[in-house]
Amino acid sequence: MYEIVLSILGLLLGYVLARIAPEEVNWVRRGNIILSNSLYVIILGLFSFLLIKLDLRYLLFTLIGLVVLFLQIKIKKIYLYLIGWLLMFGMLFVIPNYISISVSLVFLLGFPLGIMLCQNRT
Repeated sequence: MYEIVLSILGLLLGYVLARIAPEEVNWVRRGNIILSNSLYVIILGLFSFLLIKLDLRYLLFTLIGLVVLFLQIKIKKIYLYLIGWLLMFGMLFVIPNYISISVSLVFLLGFPLGIMLCQNRT
């Protein structure tokens, strides 16, 4: 249960930070996109490592993740980053053995997404 709360907390903290200090996060928009894509690649690398077991669900998540990452890089719309975060959030339920790694990566992926959501809202 706490894993879910901690994962969502990254998204909320990013949103609150952008709300409290918008002048501090205005200049990091490009950095957020680079950070978000880098974390996404790390998470997909974790899935690729788990493909050694040749489980169909890992393969499915990796393929869907690669498609979403490609679309994020090409289209650069906020809803694609949100879909990517939701996909990685779903990873928490697929990989119970690596829950601590998954939670920390989803938290870190949610932080720049929360900032981007607040910047697009204002």
